[in-house]
Amino acid sequence: MIGKKIRKVRELKGYSQEYMAGDLGISQKTYSNIETDQAKVHFNRLEEISVILEISLIELLSFDDKNVFNNKFHYKVENNQNYVLSDRIDFEHERKAYKKHIEHLEKENDFLRQQLDKFIN
Repeated sequence: MIGKKIRKVRELKGYSQEYMAGDLGISQKTYSNIETDQAKVHFNRLEEISVILEISLIELLSFDDKNVFNNKFHYKVENNQNYVLSDRIDFEHERKAYKKHIEHLEKENDFLRQQLDKFIN
């Protein structure tokens, strides 16, 4: 049940399973098992996931995707200017996520280069 909530929030944020797994230091398959409720998720891991998703643990545990849809629909209808602001905020979150992912990949590249240098020498 919690896996579905995690997946919905991740999708709303525009994050991939690979991105989440990378930040958590686990494989994509292990992360997928969390989202499909095939793996037990310990409290500490839930806290880590909520930090990455930029949502409180309470919000994550009580997340209801039907309310998100209704709130977004009413929000769009009531105030188009705020909708543009919301898009900008979403863009900033996405940009930050990509920057974080790039940093992670750069660190991984550095590590792999070091390993390759050790292997060659």
